[in-house]
Amino acid sequence: MTSITLHSLPSRPALPLTTGSVARAMAVAMNTLTAPWRRLNQSTDVEALRELAHTHVVTSPSYAADLLAAAERHESVVEQA
Repeated sequence: MTSITLHSLPSRPALPLTTGSVARAMAVAMNTLTAPWRRLNQSTDVEALRELAHTHVVTSPSYAADLLAAAERHESVVEQA
């Protein structure tokens, strides 16, 4: 009696070992390059929030105060980053 052994190949080739390290390096590079833009965008968000608060000072002072407090908290987070 004879037997035949077939060796199967994987359905897709394995990824190179460096793929994870390249992806991490790309993520770090993108974060480094976009950090100033994100800070600028966040500071304009704070300004827009303050402007919105000033529009509600007369009609809803407590809501305006909440918005201004949120702007202060957001600004402190932006400054720490």
